[in-house]
Amino acid sequence: MFGWNNVIDRKAFFETVGQDPSFIDTLIELFRAQYAENIRALETAAKSGDEKGVQKAAHDLKNIGRNIASPKLIQQSSKIEAMAGEKQLTQVIDSVAKTTKLLEKALKELQDLRSSLSS
Repeated sequence: MFGWNNVIDRKAFFETVGQDPSFIDTLIELFRAQYAENIRALETAAKSGDEKGVQKAAHDLKNIGRNIASPKLIQQSSKIEAMAGEKQLTQVIDSVAKTTKLLEKALKELQDLRSSLSS
């Protein structure tokens, strides 16, 4: 089910990833490490005026969104890429908090999806 309040499209997630609990455990750990790294890179690049760095970090976040079937994360990352292309780095900095909240919600949903499977 993919409700308006969900970050991850559950059906698409399981179609893409499958239902192997150990694989999902690994995916969650990779997700946690990657999103923290990408948020830091995004914020650092935006604060230093590095448009290309912002675009790369946003593009990487968009790929993470694809890997976990998150249309909202993909959309948010695309917006950030566009902001960087238009040299609106102040808006990028302002969007970091929203992006972080989306990623935190996605992590919780991933953990809930994992919990819904038997070990």
